Formats: sequence, structure tokens, C-alpha cells
Amino acid sequence: MNTQHTVERGRLMQALGDVWASESMDVGKWRLVYAPDGIQPMYGGWVVPVSAGVHGGNAYELVRAISHLQELAEVRSSLSISLMLDPFSNGNGISNHGK
Repeated sequence: MNTQHTVERGRLMQALGDVWASESMDVGKWRLVYAPDGIQPMYGGWVVPVSAGVHGGNAYELVRAISHLQELAEVRSSLSISLMLDPFSNGNGISNHGK
């Protein structure tokens, strides 16, 4: 990872931590976690895999919550970020893809 990515990743991690702490209602309702090891630079921005620990519920509300968190993280970090719901996660931020 180059120096620019290292600096940006630091800003991104700080922003995600701040957003997850300040938006505890949405995060808690859906038991949302992000996987730091899965965060990757892509197309001039960053992709952040997110998993939900609640299965079922209103999909519209889940997408709304994730979109809101994404917007806040982008504002706080000044980076282009895509929070992506990881369909292979086990609900604890650990991907089961390929296992």
C-alpha cells in the first residue's frame, strides 16, 4: 500500500469509528459492523464491507441506514466511500466467502 493509501486509510478508519459511535441507534438496531481487514481502495475511492447481525426486517430501512452511515463517513473523511453489504458475512464482520 502506498503512502497516500496509508494516510487515507487512517482518515477512513477514524471517520468510520466516529460515525459508528455517533450513530449508535442505526448501528445497534441492525447490529452493523464493518470489516477493517476487508477495506480496499478501488476506483479512486474506498470499499468498506459491512455486515448486519439482524436477519430479516425491512430491507428499505437497512439500506437507508447504510446509506446514511456512508454519507456521514464521506463527509468526515473527505473521501469517496462505498459501504457494501457483504452477503457472505456471518453477521460479526467476518466474511465466509470462499469457505
